[in-house]
Amino acid sequence: MREEVPQWTNALQLGTLSSVLSQVVLQTIECLADSRWELRRMGQQVLPLATEVVRWFDIKPLEILWDNYLSREHTLLCYGSCIALRYSILHAGRLMHFLEQPPPSWKV
Repeated sequence: MREEVPQWTNALQLGTLSSVLSQVVLQTIECLADSRWELRRMGQQVLPLATEVVRWFDIKPLEILWDNYLSREHTLLCYGSCIALRYSILHAGRLMHFLEQPPPSWKV
């Protein structure tokens, strides 16, 4: 028996996953300045994880964020960009030992 597809799906337009993830990061950064402390707390918890997902899928949105908003201006986007960069640098630091001693499966 075949299921009927809802009518609204015919007009549905989806963006690329990169643009969706970029919006998730931007909206998470926006949560950092919300007046509700619960939303700020959730933003602080989600931003490192969202940064990691973007970094593994397609780093280009993070590069655009860093190129456009890392500045001497004290803006929310600069603050969020710094947090994303911090977690990316920490992640790179945790991978440094693989350069010195790669796993046997990496050797050709």
